[in-house]
Amino acid sequence: MFEQLVLRLIHCILSFGVFVKQCTSYFIHFGLVFKQKSSVDFIKADARQINKLPVHIGIVVLEEKLSYTDIANIIIWSLALGISCISVYDVNGEFKRNHAVLKEVVAKKQKEILHDESTKYSICLHTNNQTDLYLENGYSNNCKIDIQLVGPEDGRRELVKLAQNLSREVATHQRKLEDITIQHIDNILQGTNKLPDPDLIIRFGTVDSLLGFLPWQIRLTEILTHQTHDGLTYKSFISLLHSYGDTDQRFGR
Repeated sequence: MFEQLVLRLIHCILSFGVFVKQCTSYFIHFGLVFKQKSSVDFIKADARQINKLPVHIGIVVLEEKLSYTDIANIIIWSLALGISCISVYDVNGEFKRNHAVLKEVVAKKQKEILHDESTKYSICLHTNNQTDLYLENGYSNNCKIDIQLVGPEDGRRELVKLAQNLSREVATHQRKLEDITIQHIDNILQGTNKLPDPDLIIRFGTVDSLLGFLPWQIRLTEILTHQTHDGLTYKSFISLLHSYGDTDQRFGR
């Protein structure tokens, strides 16, 4: 009787071991299948569910603590969704000043999120009019995103500088006053910033202001607010894009 109990116990242990091994193999296989399908496929599927995607998103961070990782996540998610441009702004210009740090984090996140698809995407980081920092991971111009890092000097101060230059040209008879039109100013600023005006601004923080973010370029921009960018989930980001996609922009009509 005792020997039979021992044999049954051993049989149960061996059967349980086989069961655990099979379950482990299943979950590993499921994980590999999920990875093979890749995050890009799921992100692209989400993009098709959004009524309209912005071409250019402005990310305005009005918080003291800045998270390079979360900004990098937003950049890579946007890239996979098919968004062409992002402007990243904080009131102290820290992201622009520390562009090398952001570049490194974005490159890391590109590999983590896009996996084997990462080499199909190119990211161009613009820090000013003269400097373009290209991330080395990508090669395809068909899947490219332009990241513009801006600070306070690129907003109101740029408008002030432009006004001073135009005033000087009028005073020295280099330009006629009637030549200075809204379209003329718009053309100058478009040439300076290189990118189209933002369709959407996502403002992170509790301050009810944009604190100097490109005031001329956001005349027709939709503005959405989220409490913080720190720990922002993909689900929350997609929800913001759905809110934008469902908005009926009348442009003053």
